[in-house]
Amino acid sequence: MLIKFGSIVTDGRGKLGGQVYSKNRAGSYVRNNAIPSNPRTTFQMKSRNLLAQLSQAWSGLTEQERNAWNGAVEKFPRKNVFGDTRNLTGKNLFTSLNKNLLQVGKSQLEVPPAPADSIGISDYSAISNIAEDELEINVTTENSNGDLVIRATPPVSPGKTYVKNLLRVIDYGSATGNAQTVNVLNTYTDRFGSLSENQVIYFGIYSVNSAGVKSPEVIFRHIIQ
Repeated sequence: MLIKFGSIVTDGRGKLGGQVYSKNRAGSYVRNNAIPSNPRTTFQMKSRNLLAQLSQAWSGLTEQERNAWNGAVEKFPRKNVFGDTRNLTGKNLFTSLNKNLLQVGKSQLEVPPAPADSIGISDYSAISNIAEDELEINVTTENSNGDLVIRATPPVSPGKTYVKNLLRVIDYGSATGNAQTVNVLNTYTDRFGSLSENQVIYFGIYSVNSAGVKSPEVIFRHIIQ
């Protein structure tokens, strides 16, 4: 979790109790000092393999290409949870944009792209009818210059509201620039198993534009019918 120090305590590094304080390009952060588990599900291994592939691809770039990515970071600024602007490293920018593009079936970029406007998501909803094998996402985008990524959670308790850490990719497709409907029941059950009436799940939808930049994600609740 990112933290911001004040005027008296301006920085902190190392362990304190059960927490570790450190700093990276995104800023100062604190995390629990725990031994992480090493899950090896099909989806997690696919993600790890993609990151390994992109790390090797970065090493395979020419010096001129790596310099171009290092020089492009200011064109793709990121904001942290405090609203502070931070720039990625050239390698992290290469990895971030290409991971987004490869995830939706696009080709890997060898040189940094020109920044492009993000794809706005203007309307969204879900409809379900388990008896009729329907679990549909209805979404409207403002233009067609990219792709949509649909994420979902497993069933959660009705009172749960913070679910961002539970969202996982279940489907993706081209943004059409108008209203479209995607039946995600099969891809959902492949990832999380079968559903029952009155279960609560959450969906997240974001877009990836032609430069590989993600839009803000919209997250909404749905009760299975």
